[in-house]
Amino acid sequence: MNLDWIIDLKNPIYRGFYPKIDPFDRKHFYIGDGWGSTFPSMKLRKLNIETGLEINSVRIRNSIRAIHFEANSEKLFVASDNRVFMLNRSTLEIIKNFRKGILKYSDFISSNDENKLLIMNYRGKFLMIFDYSIGKGIKKKIGESCAGIFQETNGTFLIFDSFKGTILRYNILQNSSELLYETSPFSRALLHENGMVYLKHGRIEYGEQGIWSIKSTRDIEMFDINSLESKRIVNFDTENENFLVSENGNDFLFWNNNHFQIISIPDGRLKQEYKFDSGFQILNIMEKQNKIFLYPNHKNDNRLFCYSF
Repeated sequence: MNLDWIIDLKNPIYRGFYPKIDPFDRKHFYIGDGWGSTFPSMKLRKLNIETGLEINSVRIRNSIRAIHFEANSEKLFVASDNRVFMLNRSTLEIIKNFRKGILKYSDFISSNDENKLLIMNYRGKFLMIFDYSIGKGIKKKIGESCAGIFQETNGTFLIFDSFKGTILRYNILQNSSELLYETSPFSRALLHENGMVYLKHGRIEYGEQGIWSIKSTRDIEMFDINSLESKRIVNFDTENENFLVSENGNDFLFWNNNHFQIISIPDGRLKQEYKFDSGFQILNIMEKQNKIFLYPNHKNDNRLFCYSF
């Protein structure tokens, strides 16, 4: 594990928007200011992945919950607590700013890459289909929660409901949905570029005032979304909740707090493991770039660390 750089952030990133690579320009990534920042100062920031230097920024004035890159690479949509911004991806110039009629607190956002956004909250029962060409949207009751919205074709989307343990296919042209797959509740969902679905199973737990949460188990369910066959459930020897799948589809990368693991998917073999100092937490991992981003747990320490693995 090699330390690439350390930078002092202008605002805290804790509970903000954690590092996300630009899929059209992999030399840069984005972060959003978090708790402890004043609202007027809160920005989306574009940084160089090799140096950590800030390249550009745009004032959002609130917490950023999700971002979505349009397929033509020109537009970037940013969902904050109470607005959706349409930005020029290269310059971060604000093209449009939507507040009226927008679903607030949206954790997931996707698009048909023409004129409509699909947005949902993690605990939301309603999908919003927002026509950004006219600034109006409609809501549709879709389930009990959302763990991801993935574009399947120009007209269909896969919506993952972690609470009910289902995958729905939503047709944006017909404003209709159908049940595609049903299993146990899951805490995390991932649709790989190779068409494989990975669901981290979980247990539904209820807290004060009946508010539910999903506690991850060690089981991960895997199957091909195109055929819905070859279902496989594997118990991996890890408590780490967050995960991604390597580009070649051969490995899981798990992390939680300061703990990082690479485990082989075919045989469950532990290929790499590392524990950082307990005073740090892993924010995100970028497998293609072999980067790990960390942030200190200490108050008033706004440094961002980048390691190569």
